[in-house]
Amino acid sequence: MKTIDFLREPTSDRLRREIKNICNSYSHPWDILAELIQNAVDSIMLYNKKFGEKNKKNHSIELEINAIERSIFIRDTGTGFSSEKFAELLAPHGTDKDNVPDTIGEKGVGLTYTIFVSNLYKISTKSNNALIEGEIINASLWKDGKIDDLPVFKITNWELNEFNPLETFTEIYLKDFEKIFSDDEDIFSANINTLEYIIRTKTALGWLKGIFKEMTLDLNATLIYINEEGNKHEISFKHSYMLHEEFLDKTGMVELDEFRNLAATLDDRQKARKLQGKAIVKKGAIQRSNKKNQLLCIICT
Repeated sequence: MKTIDFLREPTSDRLRREIKNICNSYSHPWDILAELIQNAVDSIMLYNKKFGEKNKKNHSIELEINAIERSIFIRDTGTGFSSEKFAELLAPHGTDKDNVPDTIGEKGVGLTYTIFVSNLYKISTKSNNALIEGEIINASLWKDGKIDDLPVFKITNWELNEFNPLETFTEIYLKDFEKIFSDDEDIFSANINTLEYIIRTKTALGWLKGIFKEMTLDLNATLIYINEEGNKHEISFKHSYMLHEEFLDKTGMVELDEFRNLAATLDDRQKARKLQGKAIVKKGAIQRSNKKNQLLCIICT
């Protein structure tokens, strides 16, 4: 019986449509930061699971955003890219996170997205078995049908060796990032304080589990921003979710349980005066479907 092997060797047009669909599924200005940071955090968590007991490391994530170049650089101290699955990881739907607890990225589309929204993707990565360096150029131009040549990964260094896990890292540099959003939304037009807010509320460095003490993530986080005038700003920031209470003085917050106890001794006017301009804060947990769900509620009055 004759067969048609329809799943092998996709045409360039089909591959282009698939990748365009992946990129079009992202709709927020901060998606590029969310994907890059998620991969960095997952890599650090994988390192801790694989090597953490014998080779404990002082982890860090460094992020640099350059408005002049429309470039993003990120460095993490996680496991690095293994040589065995390197090509698969670069391809759509490639992943090494299947059935790995506590990691988030599993669909294998985030890395594809980061490659195909820029025209220069450079990577330098060291795992415990390889040091790999190279680049992909004009991926965005190919995706948009402006050039015909399929993007390839150009190897500048491929060293197979046994490396100390304490030396592992990944550095990714994206340049000539697509201008998709208006200036009001574009991350390259933001200031460093806005970028910190985005990172701590829209990405994995807004570490909610730490607030509820479910799981700690020990690392140092640094953000560097070079604006369109060439001015460089740098901050180190907490890798935890930016709560509203950070914008308030401690005297501007009232614990709900404490207020309930106090309210029994106050009349309505005194209660209103006590709460005027304050934020009511409640932290706790609720039980739903045999699962304990952490709860954080902030009400500004």
